Amino acid sequence: MDGQEGEGRDHESALVPEMNRLRSVLKQAVIEAEQNSQENAELEKQYIRDIERERAEARTARATALELSHRLKNTVAVVQTIAHATPRPDVTPEDARARLQTLAPAHEILFDSNGTASTTDDH
Repeated sequence: MDGQEGEGRDHESALVPEMNRLRSVLKQAVIEAEQNSQENAELEKQYIRDIERERAEARTARATALELSHRLKNTVAVVQTIAHATPRPDVTPEDARARLQTLAPAHEILFDSNGTASTTDDH
């Protein structure tokens, strides 16, 4: 064996610890990447669930607003009917006032105590 071969083996044996260290670093990087991938997948699932929940809440809010609008239009129609009937000679101002006052309890029936719309099945 000549001197150059011996130096080459010494140089290679000196690289072994560095190669082992690099393998260890690479292995740790792969493990961390897998963990990050799993965490990102969970975050994406949560994000999708949040969006679906927000969309459902928006649909519910829109449906509630439409129902409220419908009920308000009905109430206005009742008031208009009472107002149109008032000029008749057989309807006194007290009768008209009494008819209008009956709208308040009807309104209470349509809405429960916390201000949310209730269905007619509730009463």
